[in-house]
Amino acid sequence: APTESRGVVIEQLPELRNSLMATDWKSVADAFCEAVEKQSPEDQRAEMAELAQMYDSLNLDQLMDDPKCAVCGEPAEKRCSRCKIEWYCSRKCQVSAWKKHKTLCDALCQSMAAVQAEETQSSAPASAKASVTEIQSNSRIQEL
Repeated sequence: APTESRGVVIEQLPELRNSLMATDWKSVADAFCEAVEKQSPEDQRAEMAELAQMYDSLNLDQLMDDPKCAVCGEPAEKRCSRCKIEWYCSRKCQVSAWKKHKTLCDALCQSMAAVQAEETQSSAPASAKASVTEIQSNSRIQEL
């Protein structure tokens, strides 16, 4: 059953939609594309990491309806243990869906691992980064 907070959001959606539909979408899209094109790849990654952290810190499960099994639609209590996206009512349903879900799951897990690796690398102390750069420079010199 929906909670009161969900009802408030649902009641506001038509109002937001009408307001958004009244805007000049082409100019909004052009301005967005222009802003993105001006960003460096590092800035884009930093922004995506920030958004990922923000959404990760929110408990979005509270906003969801009760989860349904991705296979049969029954109420679900189990999730894919890797990506945490797909819901299942039983091991049987999870196994039957695995072949189809595996591609998405692998892509999501690789993406999450890449973001975590970059966050780890960007949070390393400057001295550690300098040491890596120094080692790389020394190995290039030895190659010559």
